[in-house]
Amino acid sequence: MFFAILYGFLMSFQIPFSDGEPVVLIPGNKSILWVITVNDSGEQTLWRYDSGLQKVPIPQDTQYVVPHSERDELYIVGKKRVALRTYHGSTVKETLWFSGDLPIETLPRWQVGKAQLDRVILATTRSIVTIQDGKAAVFPHRLAADHKLMKQTEWIFPNFVEINGKIHWSDQHFLYSLSVNNKKEAYPQLGAMEKAIPVLFQTGTEWFFYGGDRGDLDSFGWRVGHLRGDGILTRFAQDPAHGRIYFTTISNKVRSHLYASVVRKRFFQVIALEKRGDQWYQVYEKEFGFKKGRGLLGVYWPGDWNGDGWLDMAICDKSSGLRVLLADRHHGFQSNPLKIGQQPRRFFPTRHHFFWLTKDEGSWVIKHSREVHR
Repeated sequence: MFFAILYGFLMSFQIPFSDGEPVVLIPGNKSILWVITVNDSGEQTLWRYDSGLQKVPIPQDTQYVVPHSERDELYIVGKKRVALRTYHGSTVKETLWFSGDLPIETLPRWQVGKAQLDRVILATTRSIVTIQDGKAAVFPHRLAADHKLMKQTEWIFPNFVEINGKIHWSDQHFLYSLSVNNKKEAYPQLGAMEKAIPVLFQTGTEWFFYGGDRGDLDSFGWRVGHLRGDGILTRFAQDPAHGRIYFTTISNKVRSHLYASVVRKRFFQVIALEKRGDQWYQVYEKEFGFKKGRGLLGVYWPGDWNGDGWLDMAICDKSSGLRVLLADRHHGFQSNPLKIGQQPRRFFPTRHHFFWLTKDEGSWVIKHSREVHR
């Protein structure tokens, strides 16, 4: 059972608790959405949302479900086979697209995959696997950034961006980088406790540094180009199309953390930087304070709320629920937030969409900022 609601510019559809919690949402071709739910027993269910919501049977050993970016097709990937399902209205045709051993380890069901033209690309924690013309090829990769030092850091990163012979992507836990021609990449020299994140542009890559170059708390900060700042990095996002990066920091001063614990709040400094030509500019900086509580807390950049092509900013806490600051092309973000309502349980970052998950009586509710069907 499900129902869809269209009110103003919001859309939602519901999935009963008994069918499991939505853990993945993947936009397909045009207006199609694919949703994966997992119940308490670990069983996964695939849903297709078009003019309505339908449960789609898939084998329980499925490692990836990969919708085609331009056609109404779905690739279902197991360890020894790939099935192709083609949709024509109410007619569904399934064929064996690939047969053979695939070098993919047992992975969470939300690993990254992409299908373009007649090629399927799968990202694993050790390699990229490409499947085309009945053959599978393996390309080892390395971590482009590692957040083990700061476990609270959350990456929001564009998937499968290919620039100057390198593919970059994220599985929401780590950033990965692969040189397609297998050339070894020269990583920048780092300080005692510094890390570096590749910043992507249409013309190449640059490095964003964070951490402490002297190995002590007071030295923790960030730097890119000629710009520098203090604070401990907690969240990072980037928009290669517009040359912008967004991140949040918390103070590296002990007295600030003591004050935050007394007032039972968390304080985040939100910063947006933009590269114009060869120079970096700071286009936004503001501090937000949030009361501690359950659910998502803080600042996120899950996608494009209003369809103008720019990442918009979500602000979440228990007292105010979800608020959205729309992007401003000149000053980072507009000052007056849109008050949306209930605090999200999670976002589904998809870059060109804005999806989030909440609860209602007996159901999970997936909401969307704009009507999907055009």
